[in-house]
Amino acid sequence: MWLLAGLGTRLRPFTEEIPKPMVPLWGRSMIEWTAESLKQVPRIIYNRHWLPEKLEQEMKRVRAQLDRSEADQKFLLSDESPQLLGSAGGIRGAIALKDQGLLPGTFFWINGDTWGNWNLLALDQFHHQRGNSFCSISLGLLRAPAGAKYRRFRVEADDVVVEDPNGEWFFPGIGIFDTAFFENLPLAVPMDLYPAVLKDALARKAVRGWMVEPVPGASEISFFDIGTPTELLRAHQQLAQQATLQSSALPRWICHRNTWIQAPETVLPTLIQLSEQQASDQPQFWYWDTRFRLPAVSNDQREGDRCLLYLRGHWVTASGSVVSAL
Repeated sequence: MWLLAGLGTRLRPFTEEIPKPMVPLWGRSMIEWTAESLKQVPRIIYNRHWLPEKLEQEMKRVRAQLDRSEADQKFLLSDESPQLLGSAGGIRGAIALKDQGLLPGTFFWINGDTWGNWNLLALDQFHHQRGNSFCSISLGLLRAPAGAKYRRFRVEADDVVVEDPNGEWFFPGIGIFDTAFFENLPLAVPMDLYPAVLKDALARKAVRGWMVEPVPGASEISFFDIGTPTELLRAHQQLAQQATLQSSALPRWICHRNTWIQAPETVLPTLIQLSEQQASDQPQFWYWDTRFRLPAVSNDQREGDRCLLYLRGHWVTASGSVVSAL
């Protein structure tokens, strides 16, 4: 179950005109990032609510790009356009779709605003090796960054997860659940995961923790959360430190006057020129909007282009001109 129905309220203004899963990260929407990592999952149910037509267009574009037949991978829609049901309520709604929704038994839980290079096969093996009769929820867990405002947990013997405000682990949005936890919830009633399901399951020690493993070939876990503007900026910074920026990898999307649009051709030559000036340096690039008080941009400049791209110490406007060097 791929949860794509959130309003993205905390991420505004970036989500005023597109759904949160369409917000670009290093030139690729979060949908594209996640779809790439789900290539081995044969059946995917996703929900939608905010700006559903735009989200559906992006889903079709990404699916066409993956070039997978319906026989290889089936996408099924759980439509919450009329009413947003929350994370647990959305699962309950997908179960009610029967053959066209979540089938009885276990399923992967995938957040729409986080991404990681986690090994889904290893998570599946962890869950089923523990035996569903004892534990029907397996939460992926990562070490919580210092100061991060995540719900925290600790892990006891036999991988049992316990809520602990001083714990070192948090749930990054990947796990395995059983539909039995949701089947008795009321239909068409908005409910979130923690109060509706997870709180009681934790109290009954029915949740186990899987220390997230990266996909084969990766030396460490990469994890991105774009829930807020600060987290979106941090994700771009993190990617910039990991990636080697080449002209072919430059972003094709920018946020201009609160709207994500395809970058005009005037932007790309400027970015390429700047990236080639110091080709040996670590790339530094991310999206930002001047309403968030960029210290290097004057008030006059804030009145003009509202969105800038930062690359190798330069703020580049939507028109492709360099504003200032830092």
